[in-house]
Amino acid sequence: MSETRLSSMLENYPCRDGLYNILPDTVAVYDRYQRRVMTLDPLGSEIWLRIDGKTTLREIATDIAGRSGRALPETLLAAIAMAGIMSGEGLIYLTTAPQTHPYHLTVPRADQDPAQTEVSMRDSGWVEY
Repeated sequence: MSETRLSSMLENYPCRDGLYNILPDTVAVYDRYQRRVMTLDPLGSEIWLRIDGKTTLREIATDIAGRSGRALPETLLAAIAMAGIMSGEGLIYLTTAPQTHPYHLTVPRADQDPAQTEVSMRDSGWVEY
């Protein structure tokens, strides 16, 4: 991948595309396209929990590097790789403009209000009634 393409990927806004739960050592994400649950590694979990649709991948990686003491260049490359994997698996997508996540993607599944989740999923086209 070219340096320009890598750099532009960092300027994109990752958006969640799966329901999730926070477990003791990981984040578990429901892949609605392949109907499976995937557990994320530590970096994937850190990135997932910072994804809000309004923060660029660069900002997320920079925050992770700053809080963990990891070197920024390596963290940026690792974040690009992880975003590529999560995107390829259908767990996230990248946009060039900020987006607001629907309710059912902003709150861990275990903490969601069932009625609000139903409305959010229906309004977002996840389910049809």
